[in-house]
Amino acid sequence: MLFVFDAPAKHGFWMRGMNFPLDFIWIRDKTVYELTRNVPPHTEGEVPVMLEPYYPIDMVLEVNAGTIDRLGIREGDKVVIRQ
Repeated sequence: MLFVFDAPAKHGFWMRGMNFPLDFIWIRDKTVYELTRNVPPHTEGEVPVMLEPYYPIDMVLEVNAGTIDRLGIREGDKVVIRQ
């Protein structure tokens, strides 16, 4: 799922309601700025972990865990968005 924000900021996420692990691709100006791999789903009864990028971003792409490594995505890669 792609989340697009009006302005760059350190937008936070947590894994509420997820049943499987995810990778997070943090994007700014259509450039991959940071990668977070294999984030486990939230477990009921535990305090949720808030994920936040190191740099302000204007988009974040959530994909199935392992996708970053499988596709060889790296920081600095350019992002193309097709509609």
